[in-house]
Amino acid sequence: MRLREPFQGIKMMQLHLVTNLTFFIVINFFINTHEASADWPEIYFHDYEHFASSVNILKWGHLVMFVTQLSVLYLKRYDHYNIAQTIMVLVMPFAITFPICYAIFTFMIYSTDLEKFQHMPTEVTMWLIIEIDYFLVWITSLVIFLFMASIYKYKSIRKKQFDERDKYILNNQHKLDVWSSKNSDDFLRYLKWEAFTIGYYLSQCLMIPKVWRQSD
Repeated sequence: MRLREPFQGIKMMQLHLVTNLTFFIVINFFINTHEASADWPEIYFHDYEHFASSVNILKWGHLVMFVTQLSVLYLKRYDHYNIAQTIMVLVMPFAITFPICYAIFTFMIYSTDLEKFQHMPTEVTMWLIIEIDYFLVWITSLVIFLFMASIYKYKSIRKKQFDERDKYILNNQHKLDVWSSKNSDDFLRYLKWEAFTIGYYLSQCLMIPKVWRQSD
């Protein structure tokens, strides 16, 4: 398959547009990042500040990613694919990759003392766990879908017209795009809509038992 968008694999980490918007709304309006208890020892306050900082970074990262995704969709609608790809590749490391890596780093460093961590069951710490779990589940969902799509030779629903090449050439000679068919397009780009859609719903299903277990 042709590598029309060589950064496609990295761009799949951006999360679904709806997820970014939802996470921003939840953190901004429902997560209290100033709920540290006055009864905590000083060392608890130090760790909590890092957790709260990580959640705030994730919040603004989700907002920037959501705005970027809308902008990219608008640019692609008017065939500005190169500009759209450049913007996405430049923004995504700062909006998603760095915030989630910092969140994982913060969690691993400051939750090593499990007894101390269990005495800080705040909205911030719980949300940090949910964010990290969701990101890993999102990647897992995409891997599962792409693996199954490769085995069963899945064809894109939205690009079916490009696969029916002979019929498409007859009816759309002035709009012929031979690089959008399954045999010539990049695999991730060809199944991008299906990957994001199925990955979104599959990740929700996989997160239900995780969140349920955390609430017990």
